[in-house]
Amino acid sequence: MPRLGRRPPWHRWLHTHRVPVVYTNITPAAAGTVYLCAIDVPWDCIVDRLQAHIAAVNSGHVRLGLYREGSTQDSPAGGALVVESASTAPPGASRPIVASVSDTLLTRGLHFLAVQADNTTVTIQIIYAASAIWSYSYTRAGGYGAFTNPCPSASAENNQVVGAIRVKQVVDGGMS
Repeated sequence: MPRLGRRPPWHRWLHTHRVPVVYTNITPAAAGTVYLCAIDVPWDCIVDRLQAHIAAVNSGHVRLGLYREGSTQDSPAGGALVVESASTAPPGASRPIVASVSDTLLTRGLHFLAVQADNTTVTIQIIYAASAIWSYSYTRAGGYGAFTNPCPSASAENNQVVGAIRVKQVVDGGMS
């Protein structure tokens, strides 16, 4: 087991969004549509929560997951599923859903936050950009459920999920 070091130097949450552009919302095209967005993890660390911002909800549940970067640079395709949450009811409109996950060791590098809903009434907050910015989607075979492992081929998206991962602890040596 790695030795745990100090807490993250600036804050505990690493966010998906890079540059503020236009905030808007997206309603999944179908149950089991998975939206993925890059998160750069600057150090080896332990994460214990995943978050996505829910803009509106009439009913339903959401799953959150985290993939490693795949075999193609800056893409999740082929990346291993690192951790996923249980199916969780959103807390309400205009609020983040924060899902606890088992303590998970992440190595420094690019990861992809994954979000899926069990119906088309859950509206996920996104940042819209004029071009794809490390954002992807795929439709899970069989609809809503456990994330596909490894990540299948995914289509580039202009929609960047507003989300984050919570760093519980930085691992010694992870700050180099």
